Amino acid sequence: MSSLQSVRPSRWILLPLVLAFLAPTPSLPADDATATAERPRYEFREDHDPNGIGKFYMGREIARVMGHQGIAWLERPTREREEGLTDLIDALDLKPGMVVADIGAGSGVIAALIAERVGEKGTVLAVDIQQEMLDALAVKCRRLGIENIEPVLGTTKSPKLKPGTVDLVVMVDVYHEFDFPYEMLKEIAASLKPGGRVAFVEYRKEDPRVPIKEVHKMSEAQVKKEASLPEFGLEWIKTDGRLPRQHVVLFKKVGSGDDTMSRLDAWPQFRGPGGQGHVSSPKIPLEFGETENLTWKTAIPGTGWSSPVVLDNQIWMTTALDEGRSLRAVCVDRNDGRILHDVEVFTPEDPCPINTKNSHASPSPVVEPGRVYLHFGTMGTACLDTKTGEILWTNESLILDHKEGPGSSPVLYENLLIVTCDGMDVQYVTALDTATGQPVWKSERSAPLHDRPDFCKAYATPLIVQVDGKDQLISPGAHQVHGYDPATGAELWHVRYFGFSNVPRPLYDTESERIFLCTGYLKPQLWAIDPHGKGNVTDTNVLWKAEGQVPGRPSPILVNGRIYFVHDRGVATCVDAETGEVVWRDRMGGNYSASPIAVGDRIYFSSEEGKVTVIEATDEYRVLAENQLDAALMASPAVAGSSLFLRTTTHLYRFDAPAENRISARSEPAASAP
Repeated sequence: MSSLQSVRPSRWILLPLVLAFLAPTPSLPADDATATAERPRYEFREDHDPNGIGKFYMGREIARVMGHQGIAWLERPTREREEGLTDLIDALDLKPGMVVADIGAGSGVIAALIAERVGEKGTVLAVDIQQEMLDALAVKCRRLGIENIEPVLGTTKSPKLKPGTVDLVVMVDVYHEFDFPYEMLKEIAASLKPGGRVAFVEYRKEDPRVPIKEVHKMSEAQVKKEASLPEFGLEWIKTDGRLPRQHVVLFKKVGSGDDTMSRLDAWPQFRGPGGQGHVSSPKIPLEFGETENLTWKTAIPGTGWSSPVVLDNQIWMTTALDEGRSLRAVCVDRNDGRILHDVEVFTPEDPCPINTKNSHASPSPVVEPGRVYLHFGTMGTACLDTKTGEILWTNESLILDHKEGPGSSPVLYENLLIVTCDGMDVQYVTALDTATGQPVWKSERSAPLHDRPDFCKAYATPLIVQVDGKDQLISPGAHQVHGYDPATGAELWHVRYFGFSNVPRPLYDTESERIFLCTGYLKPQLWAIDPHGKGNVTDTNVLWKAEGQVPGRPSPILVNGRIYFVHDRGVATCVDAETGEVVWRDRMGGNYSASPIAVGDRIYFSSEEGKVTVIEATDEYRVLAENQLDAALMASPAVAGSSLFLRTTTHLYRFDAPAENRISARSEPAASAP
């Protein structure tokens, strides 16, 4: 047995277990946003891993630790080979002059390496809760002549760092041993400057070859789960996998806890804040229905498949009356379900034809403070004042032949509203000035198209991503996907495939910098693409192709290295995002047009039969709940705060966790606000 397989020493001391077990439940702070009387933050179990302490947090056991007696283990000569310390320091992207906190610094092995990188103008705050460790650190600093390390004596609940003063917090093999991880991480987040980062360096639980006791490992998914609580104000950046046994999971401070709560309290576009269907709030109800966990239900006039978007107390969507001759914007009060605005935006005399699976109001709006942008395809694009409902501008110049009706939703980028126009007759992407609605740039599809006009149309919504620190607009069309510069419309690269009438929105994995997209009808496939390079990169940048039950309309979703999707006719599939290999495939049943959302490790699929099936995001098909509503679900869900919003073909619903229910059903549309 290697030395690493024994119970290893640590830099973080354990509070006496007897104190933990004497308390029937841990005391909870009054401002606790996640622990409730029904469910304490920490659980204690008699049946547990012998290398853990029997205390559990967010589904994992806290590891047993040792104290300053383990300094020799920290200083072992094999550590560079086993942990790749030089590569670790490189992964942290340190700059001269930075203030870095090494939590659980121990004897200072990592702190000394950091001190060299940040230089004499930088500072390393070496935090530990054992004075013996800090004494050993002081001896090392004197011996090596290090003058930019400051010792900090912390506690098991606080690192004792000043708020808003730290550029980077590093925790090497220590976070999983914190007695109070929530309290510690809340203070760590508060210590960061705006844009500051946190690095969790943990042994990879996903890899059984790593020779460390299981309770001393942490999976990337578990780290993300614990660090993504809204009150921390942290956002995952990437996971660096260059170390031989550990991963470096990096987060950044995106604002104060209140700022982050506001950001998570919005669903501003199709598929949410990042455009990929991910939900940060853990409070979305698992089970709901016509009466269960229902806060309100409001009838929506007309017909429209656009997904609701949410900002502040408003929910916006589009609808069509009189067979498309009255195209409207509807705004619902988020709190009580009243209709605040019902605005007629366009009145086409001869609305474009639509497919039986489509509507004249299918593209989802996009909302920002003070303005909501609406797109009805060839029938017009508009901007409204969200407070008054006044039409600020319209643009009816984007003329094309959809054949099946409009589908692609607009996308906001800085002061631009980006609109996709892939018809039978014209194929291009354009950007309008958000202030005036006038065109700023226009890019024609560059690759050759099919000679049949109906094979040249597409309906996918583009996605803005960051590749090598630069923004890209990923825009699927018929027979090709393009990477554009969203500021100018300049083409960066394209990949060719055989498919058209694309509907699903693409996915992007920030860690691997891969695009995942569905190629459309005729021979639908799921492709993984490297978004680097210039020009036609079809022969070099297609990483893998997956076939079988690939959807034509619902978008896929990426969760913890797996891509989950459901075919239009109800067969669900999970594939490995790294290889494209099928992990599982099972029949969910029903028919599908709406795209799924992921709430932590749960995925919600909405069917045209009005059923929402919730599955667990694991390597086997496991249904957690089935929830039935009274009408079809063509629009994709929206989530804001702890509320789930579902639009059926007749109503808009709000569902909340049981403690927040305020049941109110509106069978008829409420009067429009002035």
